This record gives sequence, C-alpha cells and structure tokens, in this order.
Amino acid sequence: MRQTRLDGESEDHLGAREKLRLAEIDLMRRREEVAALRRALPPGPAVDDYVFLEGPGDLGAGDAPVREVALSELFTGPERPLIVYHFMYGKLQTGACPMYPTIDY
Repeated sequence: MRQTRLDGESEDHLGAREKLRLAEIDLMRRREEVAALRRALPPGPAVDDYVFLEGPGDLGAGDAPVREVALSELFTGPERPLIVYHFMYGKLQTGACPMYPTIDY
C-alpha cells in the first residue's frame, strides 16, 4: 500500500483513499485499453452526406429555412474527408437517433 499520510487522518479515511487511488489507476489503464481498441478499428462504411436546412442569419427573423446545406459544405476542402465517429443508437434502435437530420435528395 502506497500512500501519503495526512495529519489527523483516520485508518478508515486512509483505507478509502487508497481504494480510490487504486480504482483511478485501474480506470486509467482501462481507458488506455479502450483507446487502443478504438485506434485498431478498421475503416467503416462511407456515410452519405447529410443535408441541413439553414435558417436565416438573423435569429429574430423566424424559422423559415433559407437554403439547404450539406454537411460536407460545413468543412474546408473536399480533399479532406470528414470522419464521423459516433452515431447515437439506443439499445432497441435499428436507425440513427431521430434527432439526426434526414437525408432528402
């Protein structure tokens, strides 16, 4: 057991602090394992470009859409691919979260 003893610290507090320290070390190692698994993932399928409805520049002008904007247009350079890492899926969902925009071509 490796510890720093605090003045007036009870054995219960010392034991709880040591348990927390070891749990934090375990969490750090586990996080590193998960990060390594993430980096080792093979490339996934390409995802179609999303289309958003862009509202007016003046927030007081109402909600009427001004124009359609593709997700790819929100980032610089078509030669720089956008990589989407996470889609929100619930345990019973077969499609992306309903809060994600639909694609209309």
